[in-house]
Amino acid sequence: MSKSPLSLPTSLFIFKNLTSHGYWQSRWYEQHSRAEREDMLKEVIDLIESQNLKEPVYEIVPLKGSDDEVNHTLANTLKTIADGSHGKKFLLKWETE
Repeated sequence: MSKSPLSLPTSLFIFKNLTSHGYWQSRWYEQHSRAEREDMLKEVIDLIESQNLKEPVYEIVPLKGSDDEVNHTLANTLKTIADGSHGKKFLLKWETE
């Protein structure tokens, strides 16, 4: 992780109903004991093995280059979503050059 803030255009949140979610696993680890962490991982593994937990269909969208290139990539991805029938999640991956 770069520890630098992620910058997304405000207009995407307002006009395209974009949402952004994060998960801070190290914080969760700090608040739970080793036994609780092991129990949680065992439960997740059991769910995967029993096929009760499956990853969704997804596409990784690399965000790299200039601000204009990143905005272009985001605009194309949002157009795909707006057109409908995409049937998958889009994961944004920030890449440094």
